[in-house]
Amino acid sequence: MVKKIFFLCLIFILLFSLFSCDRLQPTEEGSLKFVVKDKNTNLPISGAQIKITQNGILKITALTDENGEYLFTSDAGEYNYEVSKIYYLPTNGNAKVYAKELRSVNIFLEPTENNPPNFIGYISPLNNQIVKEKTVDFQWNAQDIENDAIYYNIYLKYVGNEFQKLNTLPLTNTQYTYEPPFKGTYQWRIELWDKPNENYKIIVYEAPQFDYQPTSDSTINHKPEIYLISPVNIIIEKSNVTFTWEASDLDKDPLTFDLFLGKSQNSLANIVSDYNKTSYTYSLSSVGTYYWKILAYDGKETSESNVSSFEYLPPENNPPMISLISPTDYATFDTNDIQFSWIATDTDNSTLNYKLSIGKTNANMTEVLSLDEEDEKEISFTYRLPEPGDFYWNITVSDGINPYVNSEIRKFTIISNNNPPVIDDNHKPDVDTVVGTQVSFEWNAYDPEGTPLTFDFYLSDIYDEVNNLIENTYTSTNLNTKFLKDVILDYSSTYFWRIVAKDGMYEIPGPIWSFNFIKKEEGALADLYFNPETLNLSKNSTTSFIIKSSFIENIYGFDIRIGYDPLFITINPDECLENNVFNNGDFHIIKKVIEYDDHNEFIFSIISNSNNFKIPENIIEITLHSINDGNTKIKFEKSTYIFGPNEPEIIFSTGDSIKVTISE
Repeated sequence: MVKKIFFLCLIFILLFSLFSCDRLQPTEEGSLKFVVKDKNTNLPISGAQIKITQNGILKITALTDENGEYLFTSDAGEYNYEVSKIYYLPTNGNAKVYAKELRSVNIFLEPTENNPPNFIGYISPLNNQIVKEKTVDFQWNAQDIENDAIYYNIYLKYVGNEFQKLNTLPLTNTQYTYEPPFKGTYQWRIELWDKPNENYKIIVYEAPQFDYQPTSDSTINHKPEIYLISPVNIIIEKSNVTFTWEASDLDKDPLTFDLFLGKSQNSLANIVSDYNKTSYTYSLSSVGTYYWKILAYDGKETSESNVSSFEYLPPENNPPMISLISPTDYATFDTNDIQFSWIATDTDNSTLNYKLSIGKTNANMTEVLSLDEEDEKEISFTYRLPEPGDFYWNITVSDGINPYVNSEIRKFTIISNNNPPVIDDNHKPDVDTVVGTQVSFEWNAYDPEGTPLTFDFYLSDIYDEVNNLIENTYTSTNLNTKFLKDVILDYSSTYFWRIVAKDGMYEIPGPIWSFNFIKKEEGALADLYFNPETLNLSKNSTTSFIIKSSFIENIYGFDIRIGYDPLFITINPDECLENNVFNNGDFHIIKKVIEYDDHNEFIFSIISNSNNFKIPENIIEITLHSINDGNTKIKFEKSTYIFGPNEPEIIFSTGDSIKVTISE
């Protein structure tokens, strides 16, 4: 029998190993080589744009090389692709990446005299964005280089279902509002075409996924359900009572609770509001029968529980006695670190609970400490006050059976000739909108006495968290610098931030600043970038490259500056061709070269004479001449500048430099 059990166990282990090994293996990669050619001539097409998505999520945007090729390497699985090039009809399809294999995808683009419209990008809602409004405002951007009228269809799906078209008639605006039927995760995408190509509709595979969580009344909402658990129809002997309840919400809305308590069923006082837990401990002040109930709120509707009762009837027991030791009444200090001490006695030898409260007035004190002690002994606790001034303090003590006993209230004063730190309004980001995946912060503060300062940094898309200095994952404390670099933000939203300046005596909160953040997903093109990113040419020859843009916001102007080494290349501004949209008389144009000791800069500036505008995809074609052999680079200078409506600076991203190889 023992042998049979042994062999059965051995067989089970072997079967488990066979079926589980594949699941434990890491995902393996494979490659797709896209080869893009002209359908009529069979010649390779360089600079064709390839967008690759998976389940509607953009994986990468890339350009074909001089051979019309692009190599895509990723995890095994199904992918969608879209291929486009000016003066060609775009095409799309799907392809599968096989583990450890390289497969080719041959694509033939058909030339056209009239260009179909070009989808530039989604504006809102973006991928992973949380939509809190009842009505979703869909916005996107597209352009047609012949200025033909563009028409759109918008599609929406609840994740797990199929896409459904929302509009009945073709749309002519790049905006559409819609109220989804219920909360949850959705994806949306656009189909577009122009009048000359009305039979050639372009479906955009990229489909941002957003979380629809309206905070106002939605079309469908289920009220929360609530049940009281304890205390219900019982007698309790201790003054500290813990109220517990259960609550659920079919829509999975976050719930908040209000607790009501009183000695009359018809007159209940609100003990705690906007509470987000399902238990709350409270100290009763007198014996007798109590009634209580809970209100649950899901952000739209309120549910009310039944009213339950219980009786507080403590046994014969003497309440504890409390004596304050220090600080003495009207004591003065020259430090913010104050030691509080007291002693309590209890004839019944109960475990005592102490609460230390401090405030700027004796009528408004805040609990800063709660602790339990079994032995009768002197208790000491050091607490740091945020600033000098007058303060009040007291201790309350409870034996868990009798109501809390309050000590006297004492006053003390922290005296200092030190002046508080000063935080001025110079800060970054100081623009209305930031686009990217991360944000850097700067601020300015000083101490009148020259004391070194440290800073606490607070950031949130919830105003109250920053206003009340509530810590979260973005919080940084005791910083020795006046900046915080490359903070990665999780999603698009309006963010609020502030700092607290500390000099060892004062802790001064600064003003609350804010900015709108549009998250630009990883793999997306930079706002300004070069095409191509490599140039190979011989000495004393000529070639060109294009400065391109994926920026979709309205702007008022820009000042693009690129740096290069004049030992290797020269640029003549008169040979550089800007996009024709800038030559209609509505723009002030500057093209020039500035010579410095260690490099030259080509400057291309545009200022609108009237209306705001969107940067075209192809901004300017720059011609260069090689003069010496060797390796060099062309890069965007940090002084490149984009400014928006009403002339605030816009933070943007730039692509990699161009690697230039010049041979003999």
